[in-house]
Amino acid sequence: MKPLLFMILLILFLPWTLRAGDATLVSGTVKSITGHPFPKADVHICDSEDGRPDVSAQVDGKGNFTISTAFRGRAYIVITAPHHRPVGHAIFLYGQPTLAVDAVLETYLSGTHVDSIQIIGDFNRFEFDNGILMTPDQNGLYSASIPSPKKRTRYQIVIYESKGAGPRSDEVRSINGIQYDELEYDSAGDYRSVINTTAPTTTVSFDVSKLPIAQGTGYLKLMDARERDLVATMMSIEKTIYNFQNAFIAAGTGYEEHAKLHDSLNTLLDADVEAYAKQTDDFQRELMTLRMLSYVELSGSLDQQQVGKAIGFATSIPPSSIAWSAYPTALGTLLKASGGNADTRAYLERVATQNMAVDVRPAALYFLVGHAADHHDTLRQVTFFRQLVENHPYNHFTTSARLSYVPRTEIVVGKSLPAFTFPDFEQPKQSITGSSLKGKFVLIDLWATWCGPCVEERDSLLKLYRQFEGPQFQIVSISLDSDPQAVRNFRKNGPEMPWQHVHLPGVWKSPPAELFEVATLPKIIVVNPEGKIIGVTNGLKGAGVDRIVARAMGQ
Repeated sequence: MKPLLFMILLILFLPWTLRAGDATLVSGTVKSITGHPFPKADVHICDSEDGRPDVSAQVDGKGNFTISTAFRGRAYIVITAPHHRPVGHAIFLYGQPTLAVDAVLETYLSGTHVDSIQIIGDFNRFEFDNGILMTPDQNGLYSASIPSPKKRTRYQIVIYESKGAGPRSDEVRSINGIQYDELEYDSAGDYRSVINTTAPTTTVSFDVSKLPIAQGTGYLKLMDARERDLVATMMSIEKTIYNFQNAFIAAGTGYEEHAKLHDSLNTLLDADVEAYAKQTDDFQRELMTLRMLSYVELSGSLDQQQVGKAIGFATSIPPSSIAWSAYPTALGTLLKASGGNADTRAYLERVATQNMAVDVRPAALYFLVGHAADHHDTLRQVTFFRQLVENHPYNHFTTSARLSYVPRTEIVVGKSLPAFTFPDFEQPKQSITGSSLKGKFVLIDLWATWCGPCVEERDSLLKLYRQFEGPQFQIVSISLDSDPQAVRNFRKNGPEMPWQHVHLPGVWKSPPAELFEVATLPKIIVVNPEGKIIGVTNGLKGAGVDRIVARAMGQ
C-alpha cells in the first residue's frame, strides 16, 4: 500500500510517545468476509509518528488474538491479512484491564475484472510511478522479470481493477504476490512477498484466480461502550470544526452569513449546557464539556455567561481523566477562554502531573509554556519547557514548543527580512522577492485554509488592506496548505483577498515555513520600507494586527 495513503487514514490520530503502566489486554476475533480462515493475519497497535506499529500480535488459526500493551492515551489499532483490506479504528488506552474488538476483513478484489497489473519492489524502491507492467498469457497468468541483485528479493503487486468508470486512486493498493518464500509486513496495511534468489533476475508469476474474492464491506467494532463514546466524541468534535470552517469559507464575505454561523454555535452551546444539567453520568458530562470547548475554540462571539459555565465544567473534570485524550488541544482553549487565570493554570499543572495519557500531559505543558511566554514569565516558561522536553522529547507538542519558544535567529524585530524568491501564485512565471517589496510597508500573512483562526481573520485582513491600500502598503499571503487547489477554491468562494499570494508544497517543511520560522498559524510578519522586521506575531487576531500596522504607518 502507498504509505502516504495509509498515513491519511491515521492523520487525525496524532503521534504520541507512550509510557508503561498497568497493562491492558486487547483481544478479539477476526474473520474474513469469505468465511474461510486466514493463513496469516496480524494485529498492530500504532502510535508512532510514521504510523508504524509499536506492538503487534498474530491472529491464531481460529481467528482469535490477544495483545498486551502498557500504552496510555489515544492510539490506533490496525488488523491486516494478506489479500484483504486492512481495518483500523481509534482506541483509548487508560489502564483498563481489557479492551475487546470484533473485526471482519473484506477481500482486496470484489471481482475478476482486471485492467492491468504491475510489479514494484526493491528494484524501484516500491514506487508506484515506475513499476514494471506484468504481461498476461492466454490463460490469464501474469508474469514479469525483475532485477534481483540480493539474495532476498522483495516485491508487491499493484492491481488496477475495472469498476465502471475506473478505480478511485484510493482503491489502488500494493499487495503481496502468490509466489513467495515468506511474507513481510510493509507497515502500511499490506504485505510484501519475499523470494530467496541466486540469479541476477527473477521471473515472478501472478494468477488473479488464486486470490480470495467476495462482495461485502469490512469493519472493526469496539465492544466497550465507554470506548465507543470516546471515539464518537472525538469524531463529533472534528466534524463540527470541519463543517464550521467549510461553511465559513462558503459564506464568503457575507457578514450576516458569518453571524448566523456564530449564532449556530451559540445554539449548540446552549443545548449542551442545558443537557449537562440533566446528565447524571459524570463521564458523559466530561464528554459534553469537550464539545462545548470546541465551540469556544471556533468563535469568540459566544454568550460569555455560557462560556463561563463551560470553563467551570472543564475545571471540574478530574485532571487524570482519559476524556482529555479525545481532544487535548481543548486544554489550550480552556486556558485562553479563562483569560489564563490562576485557577485554570493550576488546573493545567495538575493535568500535566496526574494524567497518564501522554498525549494530554505534553499538551498541558505546551499551553502553560505559551501562556508564560506571552506574559513574559521567564521562570515559569523555562520550568514548563524543561519538563516538556525532558519527559516528552519526541512528542509533536514538544516539537512545536521548540519552534515557538526557543529563541529564533532570523525572524525577530530589528533584523532584516531574509532574502527570498517565491513564485506568484496567480502568475507562476513571475516572482515575489524580498527586494521587490522594499520601499513599502509589507504584511506577510502565513496561513492555511484548514486553520480556523486564519480563516476567521480573512475579513479583518481585508478591512486592513482597504484602510491602508496604496503604493506604500502591501499584503502577501503565503499558504501552508498541502493542496494548491484548496487555495484556489478558497480564493474563488471565500472572502476577497485582492493582494499577492504564494503557495509552495511542503506544509510545515515548505521553504516559506522554514525561512519564516513558522511553528503555529496564523503568523504575521510586518516589514518596513527598508526591509527591517518591525512586528512578528503568532496567532494574533484582528485588533492586534491593526495596531501593529497602524503604528508602523504612523497612524
